[in-house]
Amino acid sequence: MFKRLAEDGREFEQKTKEHINEYAEAGLRTVLLAYREVEEDEYQDFNEAFLEAKRSVNADRDEMIDRVADHFERNLVILGATAVEDKLQNGVPECIDKLARQGIKLRVLTSDKMETTINIG
Repeated sequence: MFKRLAEDGREFEQKTKEHINEYAEAGLRTVLLAYREVEEDEYQDFNEAFLEAKRSVNADRDEMIDRVADHFERNLVILGATAVEDKLQNGVPECIDKLARQGIKLRVLTSDKMETTINIG
């Protein structure tokens, strides 16, 4: 997300990175907040392209949506970050424990930061 920031929208970038790392170390799911003002015609162009991509039945539908969003989500101004607790579903810790007691090795895949993965483990 930081690569999407405008040059003049990075005032709180370093402090926000510090906060994100603290949240991840606590095992929280992080959310970065940023914005930019857009003209009505730019929004209408984006919305039309986005809806067209969403309605697509092609195999590359998700890539089409990503391209449209990527084009629009540029030159943002960072506001800060927040975090939410993302607890495991009921019974998951007990299930993991039972599997481990039976000698079954587990791998946890996550797209989060390493700190989050370590905390979950």
